[in-house]
Amino acid sequence: RGTFRTRHIAVNKDEITAHLARFSEPEHRERYRRRAPAIETVFGFMRAVLGYVRWQLRGSERVACEARLFKAAYQIRKIHAHRASCGA
Repeated sequence: RGTFRTRHIAVNKDEITAHLARFSEPEHRERYRRRAPAIETVFGFMRAVLGYVRWQLRGSERVACEARLFKAAYQIRKIHAHRASCGA
C-alpha cells in the first residue's frame, strides 16, 4: 500500500467526472485560480513563521480540532496586527 491517498476511478467515477466537468466553465477556472494564493498564503505562514509542518494528532476528529485551533489563532493574530497598526 502506498503512502499517498488514491482515488479509484471505478469507485468514484461519477464524483470525479462531475468535478472535472466544472473546469470546463471559465468562471470556475477563474475562481479556482484566484483561490490558490489565498489558501497557500495561510499554509506558507504556518510552515515558515510557525514552523508547523505536520499534524500533531491522529484521527480525523482530532485533526479537525487541531485545524480549528489554528484557524482561531490565525484570525486572532490578524485582529491583533490590525489593532496594533491602528494604535488601539
